[in-house]
Amino acid sequence: MRWDLPGKVIIIDNRFSTIREFVDKLTRSGIPVLFWNGKGKPPPSATGVRIVLLDLDLTDSGQGYDYYDDAARILGLLPGPYAVLIYSVNATSDSAARIEQAYSNVHYGRQIPGFVIRPPVLKQKDPDVSEIVRQIKSFLMSKPVLDSILLAERNLESGKDSSLAELAQKKFDPSFRTLIKSIADDRGPESVTRELMTSLVRFQTRHIEKTRSYSRLERVLMGMLKTPITGGSVALHGRIMHLRMYYKPDKKERPWTGDIYRTRSNTEGRRYAVLITPFCDISTSKASHLRFTYGFRVTKRDLEENPNHVLYALDHNVKPGKDALKYLGFKGIPTRFYPLDNFVQNGNPDDMVRVIFDFESVDSIRSDRFRQKKWQRVWRLDSPYIEDLLQKFGSHSFRIGTPARLEVSAPCSPAEEHHRTPHLPDV
Repeated sequence: MRWDLPGKVIIIDNRFSTIREFVDKLTRSGIPVLFWNGKGKPPPSATGVRIVLLDLDLTDSGQGYDYYDDAARILGLLPGPYAVLIYSVNATSDSAARIEQAYSNVHYGRQIPGFVIRPPVLKQKDPDVSEIVRQIKSFLMSKPVLDSILLAERNLESGKDSSLAELAQKKFDPSFRTLIKSIADDRGPESVTRELMTSLVRFQTRHIEKTRSYSRLERVLMGMLKTPITGGSVALHGRIMHLRMYYKPDKKERPWTGDIYRTRSNTEGRRYAVLITPFCDISTSKASHLRFTYGFRVTKRDLEENPNHVLYALDHNVKPGKDALKYLGFKGIPTRFYPLDNFVQNGNPDDMVRVIFDFESVDSIRSDRFRQKKWQRVWRLDSPYIEDLLQKFGSHSFRIGTPARLEVSAPCSPAEEHHRTPHLPDV
């Protein structure tokens, strides 16, 4: 028997005495096992759990009204994704379907974050561990989504060992301290924690080798691409794309390339601003000014029902109504405009809009006075999307350092001192 699955196995049973021999067998077989009696919260070590062996009668109540509800409620305390194998003296042929239904009832319509293995296994005094492992592996191979997640995790674990070993072989203590210092120098001490984690993950992925599990992951993914998505939707696609495109930096982190702010402007075309000063200028503290390009929200309803929408003032060649709906697509949009989709504007993941940034509406604000503007940072645009935006801005403006129409605006108060494009004057 060979156990090569990543993650941990957790056994949920209110009586350890009934599974002691089973746990010993699993441990001797090299399977990382945790035990939880189902009371209170899961143990702190219950992270990365991918296989759950679940006893049904966790309160010794017998097959009463709340029999499955109790098990579902306890199961819901594990984040997943995982595969659940019911391992109980009371297991029946319909136990898998009943625990799925109970989970939905207890957790307000949510589904188990994974799958329930069929058929369940009756708890025995001397269980056949090899047969249970075979059943688990066979089931996982029939579920390409969970199988691919486990294969990906296995490859990441291999890359993690290799990347850390490389650091350890080069005088580990000074090497690690030098890594931290270089990150702090580039990104500032307030960002060192996030950027250290990002660097370690990058090292990890660089060290992933094309092993058998990597090749099998490729085959699984290619197979998934050939099959249609069931249960998908436009809204679900938007949420996934939002996760890929944006993240929230810590409030303490200094402004960084790709930061998107909600401004305090009353001018519709300046409701949002994205920081486009290149990474290298910020990291080396060369940027005495921070450069932003402004943007505005666009929805189908805005374009169809609002003839005074800011877009019509910016593009005189487009007429209000259906003609303007091209701005909800990608073809025919002038190069001065850069659309960002899947933008959550009010913290509600179901409230996504398109924000269009205008490359001819640019400000250059003094770095030491930027915080006085009291803009609200809402998202940071992640790679590779920020690089694409900068490339498009550079193409439109010839070079990132100097917007085509940058001029110094009329003198303003110290709190508002900045170099501003004379376009859509701020209010």
